[in-house]
Amino acid sequence: FHNVVLVRREDGAVLIEERPHKGLWAGMWQAPTLEHDERAATARELADWLGVRRLEPAISFEHQTSHRLVQFAVWRGSPPARGVPKRGAWVDETRLSRLPMSSAQRRILLKDPGS
Repeated sequence: FHNVVLVRREDGAVLIEERPHKGLWAGMWQAPTLEHDERAATARELADWLGVRRLEPAISFEHQTSHRLVQFAVWRGSPPARGVPKRGAWVDETRLSRLPMSSAQRRILLKDPGS
């Protein structure tokens, strides 16, 4: 399971992170994603991991790569009331389409699922 948290600030900036340089989608950009082998994460687990608030489920979907099926659970979160999230960087949404990312992350970040 790829547990993805989509966070947008009022000014339109989006929270993203770079994937590790080894493995699936190496070095590409994504919304903060907590991966579990067997299950979807809980709202509390994701909020604590990322340091955001008010998580709500957005959508779930499956994405077929050339060699495996990946489950995505997407959540919407609100930026922390004070301070910054525990991971990721804010990027202006106009720059998102120029960043290298998987088609699944493009669906999440550029099409704004569950809105």
